[in-house]
Amino acid sequence: MRVIGACLVVFLVTYSYAAPYETKPFPKHVEDFIGVIIAESGLELERLLRHYGENTDFGYAVTYFRTENFKEVWHETQTLPEFKAVIRFLDDAQIDVVYSLSRINELLDMNEPVRFRKRPPGNVKESSALNSFINESMGFFPKSKLAALFEQKMKEDSNFRNTIDKLKTKEWERLYDALWRSPEFKSLVYTVHENGLDVRLLIEQVIAVFGQN
Repeated sequence: MRVIGACLVVFLVTYSYAAPYETKPFPKHVEDFIGVIIAESGLELERLLRHYGENTDFGYAVTYFRTENFKEVWHETQTLPEFKAVIRFLDDAQIDVVYSLSRINELLDMNEPVRFRKRPPGNVKESSALNSFINESMGFFPKSKLAALFEQKMKEDSNFRNTIDKLKTKEWERLYDALWRSPEFKSLVYTVHENGLDVRLLIEQVIAVFGQN
């Protein structure tokens, strides 16, 4: 499903103070899905987070996103032509990613960077506590209710439907595939992977927010 590439950016839109709804209303739709998850599974997810919060490996992975190393990776990603093309497409699809990217940059610049420690070698996908947390958290998502909300919005809201339809086009497929074929992008994704986060797994979690996996 080619919508998955865009879903990661939608996730960032929601959690980085998206632009006012009257400009581009898609973030409000995302909030509706998040609201269902919180209402149905908020307590379970909070307990899960507390449990993983005591895990040293989980702490390492989370801390990595405050390092200068990650900041460099993030800024380099934004310079890639393939990434810029994806951002333009999503912005045209009424997902205000330009505003959200600027907010992420501001947050990274505001945080005091912590010392980068190279993660011990190993199979990150199997051993990373952050990846395990993502996997387990998806199990608490109320999939049937999220899927029902998705179908309702597709039927009743033309703006939501138009955005989703654009993410099913050949043009989106071409741009998304080009990004993931980029050697530079793959190298950056691998750097993040080495430090505890499987980006594809994160994308799977974002798809689950919409009840679509």
